[in-house]
Amino acid sequence: MAKVDYKKDLKTLYKAPEDGFVFVQVPSLNYLMIEGMGDPSTSLLFQNSVEALYGIAYAVKFAAKAGRIGPEYTIAPLEGLWWCEGVGGFDAEHRHLWHWRLQIPQPPHVDDGMVRKAADGLEAKGKVGPFGSVRLENFEEGLCVQTLHVGPFSSEGPKIEEMHRFALESGYGLRGMHHEIYMSDHRRTPPEKLRTILRQPVEKTD
Repeated sequence: MAKVDYKKDLKTLYKAPEDGFVFVQVPSLNYLMIEGMGDPSTSLLFQNSVEALYGIAYAVKFAAKAGRIGPEYTIAPLEGLWWCEGVGGFDAEHRHLWHWRLQIPQPPHVDDGMVRKAADGLEAKGKVGPFGSVRLENFEEGLCVQTLHVGPFSSEGPKIEEMHRFALESGYGLRGMHHEIYMSDHRRTPPEKLRTILRQPVEKTD
């Protein structure tokens, strides 16, 4: 069986121009997900959630390989969906208002039983984290516009506004949540070299 690598198999979802915007159609996929609220730069919950999500993602991958369940696969990049309650959209400046959902896409042969077994196994090994809050869920984002931001997360605001303006001027309304795909490992990459795909779901206006 061919190895699953979403960065290659769905490469249009992981590519975008730094100096422009592209429309993409995001299909229905299964994701490991975990949610929370607060400024990610100061929230211990956020960091613990990232670690729990990756912990389960790798535990599921290794268990599937050992059990010869489905094709081998590459762990896809981490994604974050961001929104604010009651402010009419995503407020890029007021970080304390942020709600977030971290997610990693999974191949079709991964099921909820594998996820729960992985969570139980990590806890049995004495690992500490919000493993029980990680779930497997289907998500279909549909039509979106996206661009590439190079630089620190704190400088994304103007690019997000420009992307929104491009969508509106192209005849599309904004919907859904602000979406980021982290193409760089922020622990090993200097802030000025971070590569992040910024994505916004849209719909055609009348």
